[in-house]
Order: sequence, then C-alpha cells, then structure tokens
Amino acid sequence: MNATAMTFQNDSTWSPMFSRWRHGGWYVINTRYPGGGCGCVSRNYEDGKWRIVCDSRRKGLHEEGDFTYASRDAAARAERDLVAAGVLK
Repeated sequence: MNATAMTFQNDSTWSPMFSRWRHGGWYVINTRYPGGGCGCVSRNYEDGKWRIVCDSRRKGLHEEGDFTYASRDAAARAERDLVAAGVLK
C-alpha cells in the first residue's frame, strides 16, 4: 500500500493539485501510486465524462468497471482513495 496516499485517506483538508497532461487530461500531482507514478484524470472520451485514466477495473468504455465521475475533483479524490485502499496499483 502506498504510504503517501494513506496519509491523505481520511484527510478532509486534502485538495487535488493538477498539472495539464499532454493528452488532454490532468495529472493529479499529489496522488502517488506505489510504483511512483502520479494520478491522472481525464474527460477526453467520446461521452465527455470524467474518468481515472489508469483505472485497472475498466475493461472497456461503457462496460463493467467503467466508473465515471461528476467532476475533475471527484475523479481525483476517487483515485486518491482507491490508491490508498490498494484497489489501484
């Protein structure tokens, strides 16, 4: 489990910090995966919905495991929580 993400898990003061991703999404620079990569969210999909870019639960768009979020912040917070819980690695 990612110790950095764990420190944020129950921290209501945590706010995502973003940097533009060259492919049209946003890096979530204060979310870190165990391997060292940072979070990334995007709505650069045909339906324009926000998703976690590296969501391993997704088999394909509009298929089982294709989770969408109401906003960029909601997607970033979900990614942070999923990394902290060890769901996303």
